[in-house]
Amino acid sequence: MRLSENNLTFRARRGADPYRLLLWAGLILAGLWLLVQVDNDKIVVFEATPTPTRTAGSFSQEGQAWFAAGNLNEAITAYNLALEDAPNDPRLLAELAQIQVYSSALRTTDAERKELLVEARTKIEAAAVLAPRDSFVHAIRALVLDWNANPNLVTADERTDLLFQAENAAVLARELDNTNALALAYYAEVLLDGGKLVLAPCGDVCARTGEEVLGVHGVISQELVSRAVPFVGAALGDH
Repeated sequence: MRLSENNLTFRARRGADPYRLLLWAGLILAGLWLLVQVDNDKIVVFEATPTPTRTAGSFSQEGQAWFAAGNLNEAITAYNLALEDAPNDPRLLAELAQIQVYSSALRTTDAERKELLVEARTKIEAAAVLAPRDSFVHAIRALVLDWNANPNLVTADERTDLLFQAENAAVLARELDNTNALALAYYAEVLLDGGKLVLAPCGDVCARTGEEVLGVHGVISQELVSRAVPFVGAALGDH
C-alpha cells in the first residue's frame, strides 16, 4: 500500500478544557490539605471504640441483677452509669433511690447513712418532677422520705414534716394505682413510724400482696423486711 500526500489527513487536537484542569488542581490541593491535617492530628479519620457502647437499659439490667444478688454497692454503681446515659429517666432515678435507701441501713455511721439518704431524696424528688403521675415513683418517694425521718438523723420538727410528706406520697401512689403492692407496704411503714398503727391498711389486701412485697424486700435481708413491711409480716403470720 502506498500512501500519498492526498491520503494523509490530520485532525487538529482539541485544546485542554481549562475548567477540567481547575477541577483536578482543586482536588489535588484538597487532598494535600487533608493529608496535612490528619498528619497533625487535627482530623481523626477513624477511631475504634475500645469497648462496645452500652445503653442505659443494659446498665439498669445489671443493676437489677446486683440488687437481686444483694450486692447494693455494685447495683448503685450500675444505676449511676445508666443515669449517665439517661439522666432524665424517672424510673431509673426512682430505682436508684430505692436501692440507696436500703444501702443506708448497711452503713456503719449516722453520717454515712444521712449522706446516702439525702442523695436518695435528691434522686426521687427529681423523678417526681419528671413523672408526677407515676405510682411507682411516689411509692418510692414515700419510702425515701420515711427513712430520711430517722430520729437519729433529723430534729423532731424535721421528722414530723418528713413523715407528713411521706404519708401524702404514699396516699397519692395508692390513688394512682390501688394495686401497687409497694405503695401499700410503704404506706403501712409510714403509718407505723408515725405512730398510726391502727390505720395500717391490712386485711385481705395484705394477704394478696404480701408475698410479692416480701419478695422484693427479701433480696436484702430479713431485718430490712421486718422494718419495711411489718404489716405484711403480720398478715402472713411472720411478724
